[in-house]
Amino acid sequence: MKKEIEKHSSENLKTAFEILNKNVARLADLSVDVLSYQSGQAGVMAHSDLNQCVKDAVRLLEAEAAVRAIKFSASYGEGLSNCLINPSRIYRCVVNLIINAFDACTPRSGSVFVKTEKVSQDEALISVIDTGCGMDERTKALVFDLFKSTKRKRGTGLGLPTVYDIVRQHGGRIDIDSKKDKGTTFRISLKIS
Repeated sequence: MKKEIEKHSSENLKTAFEILNKNVARLADLSVDVLSYQSGQAGVMAHSDLNQCVKDAVRLLEAEAAVRAIKFSASYGEGLSNCLINPSRIYRCVVNLIINAFDACTPRSGSVFVKTEKVSQDEALISVIDTGCGMDERTKALVFDLFKSTKRKRGTGLGLPTVYDIVRQHGGRIDIDSKKDKGTTFRISLKIS
């Protein structure tokens, strides 16, 4: 970028900036995943609004969905304002799942839908549903393995293991329903009391 600024070459500078910006975003994602991967540690649990955690994640990624031209929507269930959770960890969990859903969709097509619902007095469900490329059984079996990325050169292999760890720390479980070329649904069941 420095060379292009000295040459006053705006087109090459724009390209250089785009490359830099993409790599900074990748490094930021990697840093957050490494820092948030605290195997076995639930962190601080507090009575929090589960819907607000999910809404914050959705708001963060609305612009990204627009840039990728992916249809992105959410629906929020009732009775989730006083859940015993670690809000920052749940937020990170949902961000990771949404980013993976975006990555599964072909640019300028596909959709991602996020949904929360209260299943019982002590259980909530968060679903992230995409119409992307889906996964075969072999890939599904590997998604929670540390440092095993299905995104080839783009992934770190930390995102979904981090999600799995967060869910486990909350006494929950995660289920995957996926069909190759049809899309994927991640369902997170959380203990909330």
